[in-house]
Amino acid sequence: MVLTFGNVYATARSWTPRLAGFGLLLLSVLAGVASLSRGGFLALVAVGIYLILRSRRRVATIVALAAALLLIYPLVPPEWTQRISTLRTANQRGDTGETRLYMWGLAWKVFRHHPVLGVGVNNIGRHLPDFEEKTGRRPLWGRACHSLYFTLLAESGTVGTVIW
Repeated sequence: MVLTFGNVYATARSWTPRLAGFGLLLLSVLAGVASLSRGGFLALVAVGIYLILRSRRRVATIVALAAALLLIYPLVPPEWTQRISTLRTANQRGDTGETRLYMWGLAWKVFRHHPVLGVGVNNIGRHLPDFEEKTGRRPLWGRACHSLYFTLLAESGTVGTVIW
């Protein structure tokens, strides 16, 4: 079993594992803030929603999460706030989010052309340019797709994805 805040806190019978769970949560928040990761922020939001939905005492969980946010937010650097605010522009040309969405679409095209066995491990970077639209973008040859799932589908096909 993976050691996460949710399963440690929900199944803990004493305060020691609960404190360990809170420590893991704090470490996750700090890592997300330090990395300026928009995906990490979305993952933390998903964990918060999961904790609320799984909690037997939802109101207490919401209050605890709100209190934690009020304590942590003043310590967050302005760079993080600026980076997270770019979630609104992630679909605009030139944003890294838009580039990833574009590459995921290309990976989906690669999968549709090689649906059974895929193109082989570590070969998506070689096949992305074959499906690239002529838009004047930086060439995609050799680049990573930045999505485990789209990469897995394109490289391993249906057979490899089912085995995985």
